[in-house]
Amino acid sequence: MESLSAAGPGKKRLAVFLDGTWNSVSDNTNVWRLRALCSTKDTGNPAQLAYYDIGVNGVIGGAFGKGLLRNILDAYEWLVENYNDGDDIFVFGFSRGAFTARSLTGFITKCGLLRPGAPLSVNQLFARYRRRDALTVWKLHDDLVAG
Repeated sequence: MESLSAAGPGKKRLAVFLDGTWNSVSDNTNVWRLRALCSTKDTGNPAQLAYYDIGVNGVIGGAFGKGLLRNILDAYEWLVENYNDGDDIFVFGFSRGAFTARSLTGFITKCGLLRPGAPLSVNQLFARYRRRDALTVWKLHDDLVAG
């Protein structure tokens, strides 16, 4: 996992790059190439921050996807730490990294992004996300507005 930060006030672009099974930076995968094209130098506004994960590896990871849950949660936690209202989020993935990307964006769509210091942990929120009967953050908002 790699995380690069760029300083700068105001809106940011947060890019999450999730590679596939048995990949590494030295493999020069398309996801890594795309990440390499994402400038994280302070070139003005908006600033860009990039997160890269090599994906699941090892025999168990490759055969059964062990480690996917941790990859989803690591990317989510990185977004929680770096996101401010109004920032843009871009998510890219390949192979099992695409599954990780879809799961991450589904998690965010259903539950939103926690604020740092929230009374709920990421693991608790993810457990809620995995329950089919759990209300989405949007449904909870609509219920609150409706009274």
